[in-house]
Amino acid sequence: EGTAKYLNSPDTPIFNKSRVLYGIDTAKHSMRVNNFTCLVEGQVDLVMSQQVSPNTVATSGTSLTPDHLQLIKRFSDRLVFVFGSDGPGLESAYKGSLMALKQDFEVTIAQLPEGMDPADVILKNVEQYKQAIKGAEDVFDLFLGIISRDKDGREQTKAIEEKLFPLIRAVDNPLEQDRYISHIASKLNITVDALTSRLHSTKASN
Repeated sequence: EGTAKYLNSPDTPIFNKSRVLYGIDTAKHSMRVNNFTCLVEGQVDLVMSQQVSPNTVATSGTSLTPDHLQLIKRFSDRLVFVFGSDGPGLESAYKGSLMALKQDFEVTIAQLPEGMDPADVILKNVEQYKQAIKGAEDVFDLFLGIISRDKDGREQTKAIEEKLFPLIRAVDNPLEQDRYISHIASKLNITVDALTSRLHSTKASN
């Protein structure tokens, strides 16, 4: 049998995974100098990724938490999620983005080849990994693109409300909110007034 990629260990009074970020000691200088942080899941991905992007940290055995983000914020306020591009990886990046936007991060998501983790990509093609980081897409644009490509009619409306509205609400700056609303309305051929009205009318139920 092969060895496990992720080794899970229990929390202890001096080791709390909801607060620990792997690689932070070796990454913090690069995080500060470059003013962005790459976030991966798991220790294998961390070891491989730091060889390419020294400003990489990882969670391990737990989801991203506000405590993790507060630690990252000490060194940089731009965050690149580098998770797997399958459904679970994208959903993890989405949930993490919601938290990060609430803490006023600039959030992007790197798109890796489907079914591949950072370590897989690096072993196969380091340059491809570098390009994925460099071309990381704004979280709004990424999910807007997925919705506009895969949904239409009522399904599109539902997806906008379920995916894009929470992202908009996570942004504290009203000017930034307006910018995203205008951008979404333009891309989906919806009036700004209609989108804003729906955003406000659904707020109470979210």
